[in-house]
Amino acid sequence: MKLIIRIHRGFLYLFLGFTCLSFLSARSQDAGSGGFDLNGNIVTKLVKNQVNLESKPETATLTIYSDSVKFRVLTTTKKDGSFTTRLPYGHNYRVVFTNPSFVSMFLLIDGQVPKEKYDTPQKLELSDIPFYDKKSVGIDTLKFRFAFDKYKYDPGKKKIIRNEDYFVQFGNGKTREYLDYKAFLRDQKEKAKSQPDSAKTAKANQGSVVRVNYLIGKILAGNPPLVALKNIKVTLTGDRGEPLTSCLTNNSGRFVFENVLMDQSYTLQINAEDIKSLAGQKISLLSKNDKEIASSTPGGAFSFHLLKSDKRSLDLLASEDCNFIISGSLLTLINNVTHPIANTKVHLKDEKGNIVEAMFTNDFGTFVFTRTPSCQNFQIELAENNPKLAGVKVIIADRNGKEISSTTCTGEGQFNFQFLKQDELKLQTMEVEET
Repeated sequence: MKLIIRIHRGFLYLFLGFTCLSFLSARSQDAGSGGFDLNGNIVTKLVKNQVNLESKPETATLTIYSDSVKFRVLTTTKKDGSFTTRLPYGHNYRVVFTNPSFVSMFLLIDGQVPKEKYDTPQKLELSDIPFYDKKSVGIDTLKFRFAFDKYKYDPGKKKIIRNEDYFVQFGNGKTREYLDYKAFLRDQKEKAKSQPDSAKTAKANQGSVVRVNYLIGKILAGNPPLVALKNIKVTLTGDRGEPLTSCLTNNSGRFVFENVLMDQSYTLQINAEDIKSLAGQKISLLSKNDKEIASSTPGGAFSFHLLKSDKRSLDLLASEDCNFIISGSLLTLINNVTHPIANTKVHLKDEKGNIVEAMFTNDFGTFVFTRTPSCQNFQIELAENNPKLAGVKVIIADRNGKEISSTTCTGEGQFNFQFLKQDELKLQTMEVEET
């Protein structure tokens, strides 16, 4: 007889206020050997001010990464939002839930168990997982950028169990990664408030011509503007219409132009072909601090004229620095099996080798750097040599578990990942969206 333990809705905290999530150990023919069954269903939520306005099953894509490599893709059923799959022991899993209209979320499962336990099946039941509509109000969506739950083998209980401390910390918005992220956002807002408008621009040597270190803005669609235009080419043209430079927007819809002389007027342009799917929708230009500067409903291309006399727009777009937030995982690859570089101090360095930021990875080797320079090269390396890693291959994976780079440690046990400012597409997969 099978025993299924469920945590009923309304238990523990608001985020998972209607969810139940637990493991059970059982021997049965359908559970099989050498792995665990992953079963469950999602229920979409439309919430405003902590009131649930709508709750229904919905289709969603589950992308499962095994040891940082895409392993399997599932689709929940429209009827009840259910899914089921079998996952082998001996691997680390990231299970990502996505749907364009809902807030993406993921959980982590460390499937490393003793080999003598390979024939002992477990069943993971995920019941009524809340999948929040992006139109919901009053839901703290920032924390969904990090794992909402984690599981790992417990030698004492001899099975894979939930990390209860993390579970509670996530519900209360107290995980280390999330607190680092919020602290960064607060620092950025305070810095923006404390700077007078004139501090955002600097006088060039050519008389009274203003030189802007960076022009930074965001392109979003919708009314209100909520949908970031990702990986869209934005071109800066001169007052005679000649293209001067271009860049791709990032995961937040943000663009950056470096070292702009305001000796003429400019135009920001997006080609009609790149936004043809948004015909009839409002497209807005925002500052990096989310203040709306201009908007339109273009029938073709989108353009914004930045006049050299337009001090308000210039002050909103101009910035002295250009940092962004990245998250990824550091993993070793030994005998074709990956292992997290857990609870280890790592450094973020600028292109001159100066330490910009230091942090510890978590149990899954995950790091979050909040001061990553986007307009120059940077490096990620160990804070101290680790002789145990001498000659070992190390992988850096993006937030979805996909490998983006690898290297071999030196004889002293040190690695160094270098990223060029031109690596826009690679960096976008590591970037944490700003809101």
